[in-house]
Amino acid sequence: MSYLTNPYMVAPTGGGAIYGTHWYQFGGKGGVEVTDEQITEQELGTDTATGAAISTLSTPRRLGCNAQTATEIYTMGGMNAAGTGTIVATTDVEEYNVGSAVQSAHKSDLEIAVTYIFNHGYNATYAYVMGGTTLSALKTEIQQYEMGTGSAVNSPANLEFGVWSNAGGTNSTYCYSYTGSGDVGADRTNYIQTYEMEVDTTASKTGDSDPARYGMGGSSQSTTTIVGYGGDSD
Repeated sequence: MSYLTNPYMVAPTGGGAIYGTHWYQFGGKGGVEVTDEQITEQELGTDTATGAAISTLSTPRRLGCNAQTATEIYTMGGMNAAGTGTIVATTDVEEYNVGSAVQSAHKSDLEIAVTYIFNHGYNATYAYVMGGTTLSALKTEIQQYEMGTGSAVNSPANLEFGVWSNAGGTNSTYCYSYTGSGDVGADRTNYIQTYEMEVDTTASKTGDSDPARYGMGGSSQSTTTIVGYGGDSD
């Protein structure tokens, strides 16, 4: 399980990641615009009421996804902060050294700017962005980034069904897209789609969630199971 920093990993939406004993939130929309640039660290299993703003993103944003290695967390995509002009999906890929007060560093750019992507797909080498929306169009592309490098991101494969606001998980061989919206409106889906990492083959629908939903509150995984929490199923 070396591809997972924590084999019992919770992956909240909006760019959160569990790393050992701490949870990290990247950006997000709060009561003030400054939250869009904060990297917040929260110690798990304590009575601490609030997390500490430990660092900042070099590109303020929200509604992106993440991946991680043994020492870094990568945030990918999302959309720019309110109050900075027209809201647009972003291509930014940033690297954050876990526990550091140093600002995250821009490493590369997605081939396609997408947001509302909450899946967490990666192995020891690559991170994957599955679907998402440009805010005007639904995307099916699976984008692949070689972690720790400035290499260009490419799109080696596609989802069988385009979705946004989808959760998901990973193991050493496959990454998964869990439910999501199947339209630029609010068309909930029950799709569980499986992609074999580093293989240029379209992801396939391998299961169904009950109920269909999108805007997942979070997803977690063990060595054998992925579980989704919350979301809109109305």
